[in-house]
Amino acid sequence: MSSNVRRLLAGLIAAAAIVSALAGCADAGAKKESGNESEAEKSAPAYEDTADTEIETFKTIDPPVAPGDSDAVLFVISCTNDGPYDWGSDYIESVTYTVCCNGSLEIAEQYSQTGEKTTCKQLTDEDFSDISLDMTYAYNKQPWADKDYSDYMDGYTWGFKYYNAHGKATYIYGGYTDGCDELEEIEDILQCYNGPL
Repeated sequence: MSSNVRRLLAGLIAAAAIVSALAGCADAGAKKESGNESEAEKSAPAYEDTADTEIETFKTIDPPVAPGDSDAVLFVISCTNDGPYDWGSDYIESVTYTVCCNGSLEIAEQYSQTGEKTTCKQLTDEDFSDISLDMTYAYNKQPWADKDYSDYMDGYTWGFKYYNAHGKATYIYGGYTDGCDELEEIEDILQCYNGPL
């Protein structure tokens, strides 16, 4: 089989799995809303991994661009403070933003002295769409690939993950994001919900 045929088949399999994953995300939310779950479904995890193909190997991701009904996790975006630290103050060590399919946003801030503070917000439809589109672009185009962060020693590093409808994580990127417009836009959107770092 030629490499072009293999690539075509892999692309078709990937597209089918993504459509199936997105449908599963919508179905899970609809069942939860309607209360028509069987006892087995109620006790089962929200998303079992039933896919034969590993989502992590796909060349693209395809998250929804509008909020749905499901409260399943869609993205986890984390930020770590790499210094310099104000040792006498209660500074932020890290922040984790969890974006769900329904547009809900959980913000978990870890402080050096007082510990964790968690708040929940609701993303606007526009912010949800922008985050989904920016994550897709970043995953597909990898704008960090031509950047040199070797001189960076402190500041904030970011991590980006996408979760399909089966709960399988796809690692998008982790590190500094200066000059990566789409990742910086995601950061700016999220910081509007809890304030600048």
